[in-house]
Amino acid sequence: MATRTIIGNLAEDPTKAQAGQATVARLIVLENTGRYVRGEFQKDATPTRHNVEAWFDLGENAAATLRQGMSVIVVGDEHTESWGEGNERQFRRVLRATAIGPDLRFQVAQVRKVERADNGQ
Repeated sequence: MATRTIIGNLAEDPTKAQAGQATVARLIVLENTGRYVRGEFQKDATPTRHNVEAWFDLGENAAATLRQGMSVIVVGDEHTESWGEGNERQFRRVLRATAIGPDLRFQVAQVRKVERADNGQ
């Protein structure tokens, strides 16, 4: 797995699901990419789409906090998921987040510590 950092905007509100006893939030982050041509940045016509999963408390907090259009910074481990058989086999890259935060270059945030019944242990 490769650890990556991406900065982009949420394409939609996070979705939250249960996976056994764990909570997982799924996010789609759109990253504007491009390249420099003769010293000038040329933005790609289509942003890069990242599939992000946030598990456990991170997923709960992301789903409770983040909304479509917000600019976020995501750090996580990237891996490939696959499904199907033979010629029908499909693949997608997924970033399993270890940290997610708002990009404060473009927005302000109010942060508060989450009170947990188990005192965070």
